[in-house]
Amino acid sequence: MISVIIPTLNNSETLAPCLAALIPAAVDGLIRQVIIADGGSTDATSAIAESAGAEIVSAPPPRADRLIAGAAAAKQPWLMFLTPDGVLAHDWEREVDAHLEALSANGAARPAAAVFRFAIDDRGAAPRAAELATRIGYRVLGRACSEQGLLISRTHYDQLGGFRAQSAVEDIDLIRRIGRRDLVRLRTPITIAVSRYQHGYGRVAARHATRMLRSLIPGT
Repeated sequence: MISVIIPTLNNSETLAPCLAALIPAAVDGLIRQVIIADGGSTDATSAIAESAGAEIVSAPPPRADRLIAGAAAAKQPWLMFLTPDGVLAHDWEREVDAHLEALSANGAARPAAAVFRFAIDDRGAAPRAAELATRIGYRVLGRACSEQGLLISRTHYDQLGGFRAQSAVEDIDLIRRIGRRDLVRLRTPITIAVSRYQHGYGRVAARHATRMLRSLIPGT
């Protein structure tokens, strides 16, 4: 039912835990395909993907092109885009399955794409502040970032035109086109590895804020 697309570029340190969190859903049949859209990794990323049974699609940077290539290779009616630095919480598949069943029961009157709750694998005030900033971005601006993942039907994705090549804010740009009314934030957290924030939370928060503000400008 779901094709998972993970864009990678030298993510060997975090990819294995990301993939491990998908195993129960693959066993249950919720996930039917896992695609690694790789931008030319020189570390063990490809070997880890192959050992996990994932399909590998090669696509050069930027990240938007990798997402587009992964989506093009997807065969299932639902697409789930994930960051290789994130690990979905235990039993995440139950909430996703319930979300899909609710849409089916309602006749899919609204497409209702979904993102996960953002969390960081670190202690202290700084990571909590970063999490809060992301929640505010969702509640106030109706935006979400790539770290939160994205679950969207193939039909909805195609109707919106998918990710835009060469876009500097490809994830938030697609969220903007989805629209606040058609986006659900699930309760399940996706926990991002602290290594993603090695340059400091301040810089990351500033980058997220800039990307969200840029997404408010049509054509960016």
